[in-house]
Amino acid sequence: MSVTCARPGLMLAALLLGAAQWGQGAELPLQPAPAPIPLSPPVTADSPFASQHLTAPLPVDEAFALTVIVELPETIIVQWQIREGYYLYRKSLDFSESGSSGLIGRPVIPGGVAIADAFFGDVDVYYGATTVKIPIEDRDAKKIELLVTYQGCAEIGFCYPVQQRAVTLDLF
Repeated sequence: MSVTCARPGLMLAALLLGAAQWGQGAELPLQPAPAPIPLSPPVTADSPFASQHLTAPLPVDEAFALTVIVELPETIIVQWQIREGYYLYRKSLDFSESGSSGLIGRPVIPGGVAIADAFFGDVDVYYGATTVKIPIEDRDAKKIELLVTYQGCAEIGFCYPVQQRAVTLDLF
């Protein structure tokens, strides 16, 4: 006796019926298992989402290359080169002094691009590059240790933890 089932929901009943008859000497037919149903289409190299699925996020210092220089006599220049496919949060930028205070003034932070971010809602971000200028208030200072704090994400849905870099600057 052969039992075929057009609907998977009836498969169990068909198997039980077949098992009961098998005990009476009937032979159950072997059928190949159905092919699995894919949950999403395969990603190929020419897919618009290929770069999102086939690459891992860059190390943070490659995604957001930080440069800090002194533009004498009165300004610290903090600049990020931001790789394509990555963005830096404006609200995450913070600058402080380590050990002393009063050496630097209020940073001049440019406006960013407004986006609706999946992680933080409506925020301003930077693409490509951004530059912050920080005035040096104490012209007699010889050295400043600047703490630079920032955070960014990759457009593939990966956000880096908040980063902090300590940069020692000699003022001549």
